[in-house]
Amino acid sequence: MTKINAVPFHEKSYWESRFQEERHFEWLLKWDNVKSEFETYLNKNEDILHLGCGNSELAFELSDCGYKNIINVDYVETVIKYMKYVTKEKSALLGKDYSGISWIAGDCLNNLKSYLPNTYSILMDKSLMDTIACGDDENQSRVKKLSEELLSVAKPDAYWLSISFSGEREFYGNEREKSYWKTEKRIPIEVPQPNDKPGAPAIYYYLYVNRKIVRDV
Repeated sequence: MTKINAVPFHEKSYWESRFQEERHFEWLLKWDNVKSEFETYLNKNEDILHLGCGNSELAFELSDCGYKNIINVDYVETVIKYMKYVTKEKSALLGKDYSGISWIAGDCLNNLKSYLPNTYSILMDKSLMDTIACGDDENQSRVKKLSEELLSVAKPDAYWLSISFSGEREFYGNEREKSYWKTEKRIPIEVPQPNDKPGAPAIYYYLYVNRKIVRDV
């Protein structure tokens, strides 16, 4: 049997090594591809929590559209340090006020609320759930843990907007718990393929709109 060497997206060491060389990468979709869908749920006066941010420049695009406070979290300390530098450089070069953008080193699977100053009405990620699912066990323990950790930093009725390459992603909301995630929509978004030949089949990624439900006890 041929051994398949899958990319270890679930391992911190992979990202630490990757971010030593990589300066910018946008996973799955760019802001312009999802703006119309996202803005249905966003409020310019509400803080936005961006999880698994890596070296994405989504925060700057959100800020340019008038969203005041964007909190970015990643567990690789070096990429957080680098993005703080990028923020200062962009502010000076472009003459823009990016003081509402913050970068926090924190583990989304380990006591996430200890890294954050508040709870949030809007949480978002681009393929974080996909990377967490890599290397997971048959019970999807890591995926369930992520869902639980995000519940701990989400306000009642908060929205978690999650972009995934998978059209079958599950967020494991347990309706017997005091609070849980309910997937209200799964929206296919066509991937721009400017170099495809005419007639090439369309490719889709998926936006999951999850809402935090708090049960009356």
